[in-house]
Amino acid sequence: MWGRLACDPLQSEAEYGHLYNWHAVIDPRGLCPDGWHVPSDEEWMILELALGMDELQVDNSGWRGSDQGMQMKAEFGWSNEGNGTNVSGFRGLPGGYRGISGYFYGAGSRGDWWTSSPDSSGAWSRQLSSNYTDFFRGSITPQDGFSVRCIQD
Repeated sequence: MWGRLACDPLQSEAEYGHLYNWHAVIDPRGLCPDGWHVPSDEEWMILELALGMDELQVDNSGWRGSDQGMQMKAEFGWSNEGNGTNVSGFRGLPGGYRGISGYFYGAGSRGDWWTSSPDSSGAWSRQLSSNYTDFFRGSITPQDGFSVRCIQD
């Protein structure tokens, strides 16, 4: 039932916010307020390094790091006892994602965030999971719906 409620806008919009495709992220009108922007892949890497990720891992795709995911996850709301420590202050929540099929997946167990950086087959993103303590970096199709975190310029 948790996953269904987390994907119901009436139940989850205030807690998780909206999910956006990558085309909305790069729209010149901007998703973020003035003085803020969607972080690039490189800006996410700076954060990951600041949280202690090994420099040899930061450029890799897939699950990387050690406990950087735990440092990013909120202390509540994650299924399977997957809550984090939130020592980073990011307070990552498991809002799930919307696939290109239009269906919602992973609410309660994963959170996905866009970067503003394209790559050869899509765009870079980050993922946290209730099942992992590390951090996922991947190239994702731009049609998927992910969360967006704005940072100050």
